[in-house]
Amino acid sequence: MISRFKKSSKICSLFYRNYEISSSISPGVFTSVLNENDEDLENLRTDDTITEIKNTFDIKRWPYYIENGLQKVYPYNFKHSTYCKGRWVNRTLIDVYSNDFSLFPKEEIERRISTGILKVNGKIVNYDYKLKHSDVLSSEVHRHELPILAWAIEVIFEDDDVLVINKPASMPVHPCGLYRYNSAIFVAEHQLKLKILHVIHRLDRLTSGVIIFAKNRKKSQELHEDMKLGSIKKKNTYAE
Repeated sequence: MISRFKKSSKICSLFYRNYEISSSISPGVFTSVLNENDEDLENLRTDDTITEIKNTFDIKRWPYYIENGLQKVYPYNFKHSTYCKGRWVNRTLIDVYSNDFSLFPKEEIERRISTGILKVNGKIVNYDYKLKHSDVLSSEVHRHELPILAWAIEVIFEDDDVLVINKPASMPVHPCGLYRYNSAIFVAEHQLKLKILHVIHRLDRLTSGVIIFAKNRKKSQELHEDMKLGSIKKKNTYAE
């Protein structure tokens, strides 16, 4: 639960082919502070150990609601699947989940394996099952996402190929850890009724500023190439 707020001092602007793209919102934005162990929690949220290949969820309605100035997500069932990574091959299922993921104690992981919440290739397996290259691991959880500040996304520019927004502080750019629907890409898709957006670059969750999304694969490739060539440059401003 968010216990207090502090002002953010970091604003991001972008420079694209000599044109500056900046937000019209004042730099005096607010970011959330969760608790004294916020840094440890951030490390958990940004863990990218799992590569997603399929995700399903049961929200059929608008997923958000506002409470005490915070945007929250209704709890939902979430199924996550991933191919077996190279470093997991020949390791047991219990070993991978116990050592590579620290969300649950070993006893809870054992329960999840035995009851079929964690499966391999859609089947219940033993704790000592050794993973192979072709294996698909899947798990089901009832997710409760962390809240973000209840600020609508500001659209700076939009055409058939590109969406440029001002990302509020407290919102991650893309799904990570304990955020999914409360990420900028999901909020933008719901708020603006868009389908598939492609992430071009990132900002820290606690940083507000300009984010560019591509609306199709061709434009995404073009903008990524511009980033590599230095045609798009990022500038961070620290405000008092």
